[in-house]
Amino acid sequence: MNWNTLAAAIVATAMALGSAAADPIGRYNVKGQNANNGSSYSGQVRVTRTGDTYQVVWDIGGQLAFGTGIGSTNFLVVSFLTGRQVGLALYARKNDGSWEGRWTNLGGRVIETEQWTPAQEPGERSP
Repeated sequence: MNWNTLAAAIVATAMALGSAAADPIGRYNVKGQNANNGSSYSGQVRVTRTGDTYQVVWDIGGQLAFGTGIGSTNFLVVSFLTGRQVGLALYARKNDGSWEGRWTNLGGRVIETEQWTPAQEPGERSP
């Protein structure tokens, strides 16, 4: 199965499943690998619901990236723009509430990794 067929299947599945109660809304700490040079990065990502889709905003060292996603309880597919580069990411929810992702830029030839772990909201106390 080629990448285009896989992406189309994921999108079709997301649209068929719709949203679920345990969707990805929230704020997360993010760690990942840069597709351009393999360097690591970290920052924050916030996911909000925007109708049937999700808005995803990354803040990596003060540089913002913006995305639109579709998904459900267990996965999220996001197209994103960072600077002048467009990309595609696929995230899967893990049992601990974190998300593990794979992403690439438009025209990319490698797939990079990214992890989201739930972040404490400002003013929220630890249990």
